[in-house]
Order: sequence, then C-alpha cells, then structure tokens
Amino acid sequence: WIHLVLGVLAVIISIGLFQTAMWARVAGVVITGFIILASFLSLPYFPVWSVVMIAFSGFIIWALCVARPEESPAEAGTTPRVP
Repeated sequence: WIHLVLGVLAVIISIGLFQTAMWARVAGVVITGFIILASFLSLPYFPVWSVVMIAFSGFIIWALCVARPEESPAEAGTTPRVP
C-alpha cells in the first residue's frame, strides 16, 4: 500500500512538473530526499542498487533545482540576439 500511495503521489507531482508548478518541484525534492534516506537505510542489504538509487536521486534533485521554467527549451541553448 505504501508503494501504491507513493506512486499515486508521484503521478500527481509529475503532472505538476509538466505544468512547471513550483509546488511540484518542491514536493519532488522532498520525495526524492525520502528516497535517498530509504536507499541509505537499505545499503547493507542491497549495496549496488542503493548506490545507484542514491546517485540517480541526486541527479533528480539537481535537475529539479536548476530548471528554469521561464525559458523554453529552444531558448535555453541559444545565445541572445543583438539587433
């Protein structure tokens, strides 16, 4: 039941992320922090999988923190045009 509830929360948060909602970014960082904690606690039992999940979760937190919703993906990689 816990995984089912977390899955439903993840779907709701992902819908908010597609709409670039700030609450979804904050909730995504919080839930990913819980995933890092759970992976750290399961480190003695599943060492490889736990390290992979910690690294992947760190990347997710980084991506949620550096995203700029005011820029479109096409504008993010271009240099400003000088008239």
